[in-house]
Amino acid sequence: MKKMRKGISVIGVPMWLGQTRFGANLGPDAMRAAGLVTRLKGLAYRVSDEGISRSVRKRPTSVRTKC
Repeated sequence: MKKMRKGISVIGVPMWLGQTRFGANLGPDAMRAAGLVTRLKGLAYRVSDEGISRSVRKRPTSVRTKC
C-alpha cells in the first residue's frame, strides 16, 4: 500500500513577455500533454490541476515619477 504524500496544485501560467522564441507560452499545455499530472499521481501525490491562468498583467507603457 502506498503512503499518501502532501498535495500538489498544478497551475498553468503561459508567459511570453520577453521571449524571443515562438511557442514559449505553450509550456503549460505541453507539460500536461506529456503526462505531468498522471506521473505525479503515480508517485502517490494528491494532485489538483487548477487549469490555465488567463489573468496575465501587462507591463505599464509609461511610468510616472515624482520630481
